[in-house]
Amino acid sequence: MKPLPDLSRAFSPVPPVVHTRMTQTLEEIHHMKKRNVSVAFALAAVLALTLVGAALAAAQSGVMRFLLGDTAPNAAQQQMVQPVGLSHQSKDMTVTVTDAVFDGAQLSLALDFSRGRGVYALIDHLTINGINVYLRYDNLDDAWLISPFAMQDGRVSLGLCGDWNRRNLEEEDLARYPEAIQRMRDTGMVDISLGLTLLTPRAQLERVAALNDEDTAAAWARIDAAIAAGSTPVDADEPWNVLIPSAAMRDMWGEEWNNQWPAQTLRVIRGMADCAERVNMNVLDSFTLDFSLKAQTTPAAAHNPDIAANGVRIHFEEVFSSAIFTNFRLTIVSDTLSNTELEQLYRYFELCAPDRQPLDMTGIRSLELSAGMEEQEDGSLLYAVDGSMETLADMPEELLLAPFQYDADSRRVYDWDRAIPVRLQ
Repeated sequence: MKPLPDLSRAFSPVPPVVHTRMTQTLEEIHHMKKRNVSVAFALAAVLALTLVGAALAAAQSGVMRFLLGDTAPNAAQQQMVQPVGLSHQSKDMTVTVTDAVFDGAQLSLALDFSRGRGVYALIDHLTINGINVYLRYDNLDDAWLISPFAMQDGRVSLGLCGDWNRRNLEEEDLARYPEAIQRMRDTGMVDISLGLTLLTPRAQLERVAALNDEDTAAAWARIDAAIAAGSTPVDADEPWNVLIPSAAMRDMWGEEWNNQWPAQTLRVIRGMADCAERVNMNVLDSFTLDFSLKAQTTPAAAHNPDIAANGVRIHFEEVFSSAIFTNFRLTIVSDTLSNTELEQLYRYFELCAPDRQPLDMTGIRSLELSAGMEEQEDGSLLYAVDGSMETLADMPEELLLAPFQYDADSRRVYDWDRAIPVRLQ
């Protein structure tokens, strides 16, 4: 069976640095004694230089800039940064993996490009110990390194962040995942492999209003016309993603495809050998960057015993929190409630502190919270709740997942009796 079409770029993407992805509806989230003076001055000078050096190191961390934006990293976050410094020469430009963060479950990388104007990037693969990483967010894949309409060229630093855990793995990786995890535990290291393809347009770019056009048939016609004229079609709106022709969709999906599908961007056909040619682009370079990182795994998973109350049993499969990311996964089963009733009771959650006050999410850049039925190997359904988020500066030792419903006036009504405590430490 063919996979479902990639429709994730049917609308203009959110810039990664302010990216917040939610897979369920979560609207309105709130949420010395005196000594020789010369010696004292010398010590003060050394201390000042040390502090300046530490501040410069923090300011120069590409991966921290990608993850935190303008927010300065705290000491615990800065200690997680691992320098890499692996470079590759691509004709007239140099690509360098500058530094990285890996906490055992999330991998973040920063890449420096010596120039970027007129260069379009595709991520061919990203693996840890041979297992595919699920990209959470990035500003590199299926994107121009610098605006193609910029007047000047220059150096640019970009990044990516991905998950490495069982719940996001494809079937072919599931069988090999335990071995990859054990290898990490045995060696204290992980092997990273990042494949990139860099493309440049053969001729001019043509802006085509497509990704947000409700008249999809007309959008496809405009894309095809631009390609037939020798141009590389890009969406009319920033970030000007490269658009693919209808012929590529027909080749990929056969009779399943029709022009009522939304317009798509280049990453959808990245697996095709002639994907660049189909959009009138040339391959500047295609290469792989391989390197190793220390497995700075998070502390042992916080102990959360099973909960049996209110006719349900809650089992915690994964809970841990590092200085940068917090992850949890739990399942809910019942002998008395139907699956439909479970979905209704635990569809919406508010993330709260133990005092029932919503967490302050001001400035948060990464949040994923999903809840729903998952099919098991035996065909049965299991209700699962997954959460992954940026660790807050004032993260409590325990979260409270408070389920709620909307009343007739769209106000939230909390069911505190069914609130789920999740201990992080």
